Order: sequence, then C-alpha cells, then structure tokens
Amino acid sequence: MVPESDRIEFDSGDVICEHGDPSDYVMYVLSGEIAMEHSPGLYIELDGKVTTFKRGALLGESSAILKRPYASTLVGFSKGAYARVRADRIRADIAKCAKLPKMIILNQAHKLNQAYSFIMNNYKNASRSQVKEIFEPNHSLGDFFEEGVAK
Repeated sequence: MVPESDRIEFDSGDVICEHGDPSDYVMYVLSGEIAMEHSPGLYIELDGKVTTFKRGALLGESSAILKRPYASTLVGFSKGAYARVRADRIRADIAKCAKLPKMIILNQAHKLNQAYSFIMNNYKNASRSQVKEIFEPNHSLGDFFEEGVAK
C-alpha cells in the first residue's frame, strides 16, 4: 500500500462514505465486499444480485481528484478492510505530473464521475454494460496499493 495510508476494517452494514459528503479519501478494497446504494437502503443490482466492489477495487478516486462530493453511499456488504489515502495527497501527486499525463488523469476522472452520476440518477434505465463497467472495470492496479499493507 502507498505510504501515508490507513487500513480501515468494516463490518456488514457499516457506512464507508455517504453521497454528498466531502471526498476526503480514496479507498482501495483489501478484503470483503462493499455495496453501493442507489437509494437509501437499496443496493445496485445486476442480474437480480447485489453487485459489490471486491478486493482490488479503487473507490472515490474521481470525486477526490475533482474535489467533488462523493457520488454515492458505499456500505460494507461483507466484513472486510480497505486502505484509504488522503485526497489532498492524491491531488498533490497529480499536480506534479507533466501536462499530458495530468490532462489524461483529469479527463478520465471527469468521465468516471459522469458515469457514476448517470448510474445514480438513472439506475432503472442504465444498461447492463454501464452498471458492469462501474463494478468490474477492465483493468487492474496489481500490487500498487497492496505493497507494505499493515497486517
């Protein structure tokens, strides 16, 4: 895990972050599952099953990068842990990037933020592929966040 990160344990039902709260942290799921609410107490489902973020998922990054409130409420679905890194540290690292990488990062953050907003505002009309892309992105961060995790 990157330096200056905290390991936070959670139980089923624990609120990880709430829609509209300041995006103070970027989170990386280490274990367990985290669900997203589309309405209070109602989780996003795919094919009739609650869809969850599992080990390796990065959460809150677009909101943190763009200094926007969290786009959704995230709740522990099964007991686990996540690592969290302060958003200001992430933004400071991005500010050090050259113009092109910085532009790409900000552009992707805007796209992801728009996708989350669409899903949250139009959950009933979102396509299967739109929901799946949010929960099962076609990329992996490998061991970037997991090196040096406090056991």
